[in-house]
Amino acid sequence: MTRRAEVQYVAHVRVNSEICQSLDAHLHGVSKLASEFSTKFGLTTHGELIGLLHDLGKYGAAFQAYIQSATELLNQDEDVARSAKSGRKWRSARRPP
Repeated sequence: MTRRAEVQYVAHVRVNSEICQSLDAHLHGVSKLASEFSTKFGLTTHGELIGLLHDLGKYGAAFQAYIQSATELLNQDEDVARSAKSGRKWRSARRPP
């Protein structure tokens, strides 16, 4: 977990905190756990790969705009360009229309 300003791709944000989990750290952590769990039935490598791939979609611009606006990492007035990159308006990234 790192401070919000230091994370480029966000996987999770702790509520009421300045702590974010980077997507890279999240995917590697889940990969390690899935690898350990799947060893019991002889599919260690499969578990590792599944762990790495399970949230790959969070690298998408739409998800990053959503999580950053929902957790107030994205400021409508200051970060309009970032939300525009996702192809969505800030308000629609925050709440469904």
